[in-house]
Amino acid sequence: MATHEQLTSSGDPYFAHETYRHLRTMLVALPLLLLAGLLGAAFAFGLDSIQGSISAYYLGPMRDVFVGCMVGIAVCLVAYRGEALEDYALNLAGFYALFVAFVPTQLARSLAQLGTDQERADVVASLRVTIAAVLIVTAAFLVVEATTGHWAYRELRRNAVARWFFLVSTLFAIAFVALVVWRAFEGTSFDNVHLAATLLLIVSMATAVASYAWPARTGSLRPPTAASRRRAESGKGGDGTGIYQWIFWLMVGGGIFIAAVLDLVLHSPYAGIVAELWELGLFVAFWLIQTLQKWEPPTDAEKHEAVTGAAAGS
Repeated sequence: MATHEQLTSSGDPYFAHETYRHLRTMLVALPLLLLAGLLGAAFAFGLDSIQGSISAYYLGPMRDVFVGCMVGIAVCLVAYRGEALEDYALNLAGFYALFVAFVPTQLARSLAQLGTDQERADVVASLRVTIAAVLIVTAAFLVVEATTGHWAYRELRRNAVARWFFLVSTLFAIAFVALVVWRAFEGTSFDNVHLAATLLLIVSMATAVASYAWPARTGSLRPPTAASRRRAESGKGGDGTGIYQWIFWLMVGGGIFIAAVLDLVLHSPYAGIVAELWELGLFVAFWLIQTLQKWEPPTDAEKHEAVTGAAAGS
């Protein structure tokens, strides 16, 4: 969360406005790059090459695009700073995105297709090294966050909803790390790591959306944006949260509904990828709206309001 000192010393309440504008733009561009890669693969290799889930492309020629886009998204999510609830949720989303990128789905099937035991051992060893590297860097990041005064709990505990999210999400994160460590030692299939990371990524991203959908309830009140200023000047009602509420409910319930109908009713082999593309589309929609709403820098009056609000909340 922005502090009074940070807002006073910064020429921009959104901290280096141009940098943040490009960061939001990248969170739109990277998923679109992934989508373009999927469409290109369908044209290049035929419709029969379409996989049952986006993560299944890890095992094919589109692996570099998939892994590169997911790692890029993860870095942007962690780098992005926001209100306490949003910031913590995005940090978690970035953490889970790394495991979506690095730990393949259906690893057991992939290992079975390898010719020798040595090849299988090499794949498992590389995954162990990758997982260890991610966990070590994450631990170092948390230490730096805590020692430099950026630990989110100080702000999250001021609001009941945010406090409960912090508690529950932290417990899930600990359970996820335990699963990852166990699978790394067991080292045969890494079952459920990719699935768990995907689900927790969606939940974390939905929580960040919720902080915009219900800012007062989640303790995530923010300084006004240029979009809210234009809305006020034009005499239009509403506080601008309605679109985020739609995105939240579509993100939470839409993917499940689509996957259930396609799988259980239509028995489609593409239930997974359609649901994932739905979530990816909502992810792009959220960051596109964020980019447009915060495209223009705030006025001096809005800067003053942000500083006053931060001082009152500290």
